[in-house]
Amino acid sequence: MQLRWLYEENNKGFLEQIIDTRKMDYEDYKLKLEDLPNEELFADMEVGAKRIIDALYNNEKIVIFGHDDPDGVTATYVLFDFLTSCGFQNHYYYIPNRMTDHHGIQDNFIDYIKEIKANLVITVDNGVSSYEKIDEINALGIDLIVTDHHMFEKENMPKTIAVINPKREDCNYPYKMLAGVGVSLMLVRYLARLLNKEVKNSYYFWTAVGSIADRVPMTGINWILVRHVLDNWNDISGSTFDYLTSVCSPIRNNYDKMNFINYSYRLIANGRDDGGIHHGLRFLIYEGRDKFDNFGIIQTEKKAMEKNIQEIGFYIDKILDGYQGDGLIYYDQENEITYPLIGTCATFIVNKILEPVLILKKKDDLIFCEGRSSDGFSVLDAFKYCEESLIQYGGHVKAAGFTMHPDNLDRFKELYAEYFASQSETIRENQFLQANASLDISEFSYELKKDLDFLLPFGQENPEPMIFVKNYQQGEKNIKLFMESNLRKSLKQHNIYDLMLQVTNNGQLKVIDIRESNESCN
Repeated sequence: MQLRWLYEENNKGFLEQIIDTRKMDYEDYKLKLEDLPNEELFADMEVGAKRIIDALYNNEKIVIFGHDDPDGVTATYVLFDFLTSCGFQNHYYYIPNRMTDHHGIQDNFIDYIKEIKANLVITVDNGVSSYEKIDEINALGIDLIVTDHHMFEKENMPKTIAVINPKREDCNYPYKMLAGVGVSLMLVRYLARLLNKEVKNSYYFWTAVGSIADRVPMTGINWILVRHVLDNWNDISGSTFDYLTSVCSPIRNNYDKMNFINYSYRLIANGRDDGGIHHGLRFLIYEGRDKFDNFGIIQTEKKAMEKNIQEIGFYIDKILDGYQGDGLIYYDQENEITYPLIGTCATFIVNKILEPVLILKKKDDLIFCEGRSSDGFSVLDAFKYCEESLIQYGGHVKAAGFTMHPDNLDRFKELYAEYFASQSETIRENQFLQANASLDISEFSYELKKDLDFLLPFGQENPEPMIFVKNYQQGEKNIKLFMESNLRKSLKQHNIYDLMLQVTNNGQLKVIDIRESNESCN
């Protein structure tokens, strides 16, 4: 796809150009943990924390109900380990298996808490849309606290002791885009203050892992939390962190740290099992031989998953064959893409065509969807428009999913086509490359690396910067300070070029688009 180039030539410095184009404030990149808002600003934080403390003092049985993605696993771990650090031993976890369970609270979890005679259930990274099952739990006389970060309809507020969710309309916490693990961390920080307990530095690391994995906006508090990890790396300790750093390549700079965070979330994304067991979470919790055994399980699964990801390119070519740009919905009726990879496949396609993508797959008697979106389009709003055909839906603006009865597929396609058509002009307007800075090739130096380091971590709403580079000549030494091999492959036989490059999270540069320097690039 040929994309428009947008850039502005000016005399400002490299870093100043990037911050200006993002309409950010330089001071926003200097904020620290001590600048975080008070957790009491969360609606229901005080009442939820008090109920948990009562359970600790009365030795009540607590079950943490998580979600089986890295955000949910880390959210479960942070709260679970904090309760352990308080000397408490009567707490359990349950992670549903997305391969066999629908999203949210299901009958098998209710059977579990009945069997073990739970007194208090705490959900993390989910629960806000499970109001019907929550009513069933209430009827059992089991108290429930929901911590979540997903959007929900105001009229469907679950009836629980507490709903701790920044997206509540009556929540005064100023930052609304925390990951599920971010909400879990804020609960732990508040509990620690009330109980005069330590908040381990490792909790911030695992919050960074879950937040990066969930692709929440890397702005505001999310940026502060991850940046704290990068700046205080040597202060992080813990058996799991120490174990992983011992088996990985040396970590020398912030880009190595980001690579390690990415490796960590890809690792613990594996390990799904039945009965609420998750080997990724067990790896985080267990010690000694048990930690080693669970690491072997999830590492083996990770390697198999990566092999499957390598095959996605074949499916992408097939999916895009004949696509006319009218809203891509692909129904994997031949069962070629494994269920855990449909979201990844959708993401790859979005990055290729800069349009929203929906991939549907049948499981049991229902159709499941993973949707990913380009700039200027909200898959969550699209699903809301189509909600009459759906059982349930949820997620974020750029990544959301739903379940649906197969009989409603045609109606869904009609509604989605209507919504897509209403947004098509906005989608087209966002199919461009916006340079965050423009430089002559002669201006490249090691100093630019320091400027880029200042902006880390990159992510949604603080993406890897685009750089318009003028007058690159093949063999130019300056740009080799950043990156070499991929650039040479892209330039092939040609000599002088203008380039649109993108910085990656590992500090390299990749070519996004190339034009001969005598062509108009405005």
